[in-house]
Amino acid sequence: MAPQQLTVVTRQRLLDFLVVEKIWWWGALDEVSFLERLYDLDTLEGDGYRRPTAREDIWQHCINNDDWLPNWVFTDARFGLSGPSPKPLLNFLAEMLHPVVRRDPAEVERLAEKLNGILAKDGFELYPTGYISGLPVYAGGPCASFQGARPDLKFEARPLLTDPRVLHEHKSASGLAWNATPPQRSPPVKNSSKASARSSWNTRTSSSRQEKTCHRCSSASRRCWA
Repeated sequence: MAPQQLTVVTRQRLLDFLVVEKIWWWGALDEVSFLERLYDLDTLEGDGYRRPTAREDIWQHCINNDDWLPNWVFTDARFGLSGPSPKPLLNFLAEMLHPVVRRDPAEVERLAEKLNGILAKDGFELYPTGYISGLPVYAGGPCASFQGARPDLKFEARPLLTDPRVLHEHKSASGLAWNATPPQRSPPVKNSSKASARSSWNTRTSSSRQEKTCHRCSSASRRCWA
């Protein structure tokens, strides 16, 4: 029997969702800080010219120059997100929901529901495997791998849990609730003095990065998916 796979259609639907919803995969971190949680950036090759490691390459283009589109990582062969194995992409999506990466429990719950709605078509799902400060830590795998306790994440509305025994097991093991209060975030500081001729970029601000004005939608934020 052939290994379970994520189809090209499902992979494209996942990317389309992130683009349309303007979901920054790195969350509250930056691209380097996020990716080093999953990969050894110092052993992955750089551009083969001036930057010998992936860390230096990503830092140059995403932090210093800010000249890569947000979805560059999904087609970069170094990270295997478009390769034949579903594991790298599932691990990547699960890390997007980590409490260190995303600090708003309501946002995490919404993203998990949306992503699972897409992954379910190929028989995969993101599911909590533990907790940090009352917030779930996710992993990804085939739906058939569900065993043991899971928190109550509205399983009644999830069509994949059609086995009454499994549904009862998950519901009876629930009782944990997210108890963290989403942090109050300051509104982004707009800077309309710069324009990006290459692409539209918006949202996140930080002390080390200047925002760019979107030449298409006239928004003054870091990145735009347009």
